[in-house]
Amino acid sequence: MKMKQWTEKLKGIQPMTLMIALILLCLFLYFSPAESAGGMTDAEKRISRTLSMIKGAGKCSVSIWYQQENSPFSSDTGQPSGVLILSPGARDMTVRLQLTQAASTLLGIEESRVAIYQMEENE
Repeated sequence: MKMKQWTEKLKGIQPMTLMIALILLCLFLYFSPAESAGGMTDAEKRISRTLSMIKGAGKCSVSIWYQQENSPFSSDTGQPSGVLILSPGARDMTVRLQLTQAASTLLGIEESRVAIYQMEENE
């Protein structure tokens, strides 16, 4: 669409409508989860780095699920309700136990809410 057509369409919109739309867009961007190009939030990245330091775990990948709140602005700021950890070292039961305990402690959730699966070594 050409610039002239856009400006003609914008002329017909009330200034208050544009202001409200801009405020809503800003609120949406402010309260949306902070994801990077890899799709992980900052919290998931930090926990992944921490868990990857456990001897034998290898480079871990973490996905956190959050308890749904009644607020339309809830995202990754609520209480975590579960976590999925992918680790190349997950075949070792000692590593699995350490990952489970560490994730439970870091997120303040029950160990039963931590799921750990083995990741391919070349991932």
